[in-house]
Amino acid sequence: MSLKWVRKWDRHFPRAIRRVLRPLFHRYFEVRGYPLVGPLAGCRMQAKYIRSYHEGSYEPEVCGTIMRIVQPGWVCVDIGAHVGYFTLLLARLVGEHGHVIAFEAHAENAEQLRSNVRINGYEARVRVENMAISDGTCCRVMLFPGRWHSSCEWNIVGHDVEGNLTEPESEVPATSLDAYFRRGLRVDFVKIDIEGAEALALCGMRRLLRESKPLVLVEFHNDSGWTGRQELFSAGYYLYDLINGRWLDGQLDLQRVYHCLAVAKQRLNHVRL
Repeated sequence: MSLKWVRKWDRHFPRAIRRVLRPLFHRYFEVRGYPLVGPLAGCRMQAKYIRSYHEGSYEPEVCGTIMRIVQPGWVCVDIGAHVGYFTLLLARLVGEHGHVIAFEAHAENAEQLRSNVRINGYEARVRVENMAISDGTCCRVMLFPGRWHSSCEWNIVGHDVEGNLTEPESEVPATSLDAYFRRGLRVDFVKIDIEGAEALALCGMRRLLRESKPLVLVEFHNDSGWTGRQELFSAGYYLYDLINGRWLDGQLDLQRVYHCLAVAKQRLNHVRL
């Protein structure tokens, strides 16, 4: 059963019958997972409130970039995995010999993420960690709500993406990527989407940037997070603006760019953008 089929037949039912059937249809999809199209066609997700997930229209520039660069057998990290859209995409791309480590700080999101991994049969290639990624100075951090308590915007910086202060609601475990991955472990790709804490995460992976030289796709939510790009420049990375399709000049491009792909100098000739 697909959403397309349900919507087609829904138009032919009398209103009274639609009121009875719609909750049943949605309950069916909530349990089994809503079918996806586009980059994740064939997969299912228990994420009923995010329509763009189910219609295949979610962040097309980011999806397209990931699909072009991530290779079978890679080790990928999804920081700020939410309920798993990009985790599932990475799991599909790395194949059965690759691996994905997904970090999600909010407990309910992490549980939903585990469920989405399970219903798609990716348990063997995905590990879900219910913890925050930061600079490694604290082993526990406070978790704050974002705008309207959206499940997408929990953060560890104490304010929403518009700068409005919020009150902490829970305490969660935290680590840095340098602490999580011991020396010598390979990491090929890192996606960072953590609502303004990007600079903290990048500070906490200084060794990894220089040792493993992963490709890093960052969503810079505010000017505080944007300062973290200096960690990338210091490690010999170049930044590519996904929206406008151009490489940034580290000295001249001072205005924040929302979606960036960071590529180490040694890997520039091996990345197709």
